[in-house]
Amino acid sequence: MTPTDTHIRRRLGPWTATLLIVASMIGTGVFTTTGLLLADIGSPQAVLACWLVGGLLALSGALSYAELATALPHNGGEFLFLSRIYH
Repeated sequence: MTPTDTHIRRRLGPWTATLLIVASMIGTGVFTTTGLLLADIGSPQAVLACWLVGGLLALSGALSYAELATALPHNGGEFLFLSRIYH
């Protein structure tokens, strides 16, 4: 076996990375809470509207973190963001 045979091609494009993050955030909650929401609200359209509002809020938070990571491209995560902003 030559070294080229053991080389693994690593490809993680923007679409795959986005779906990976969405899958890790949503998990099984979409299946367990939808029935509870429908029992409380009673309208499938209102349940979809709740999911849409929640998705937009999550998207705004994710875009805020993306802006912070672009402005401060160093290791440290939230500690770095907060220490640079408030100190």
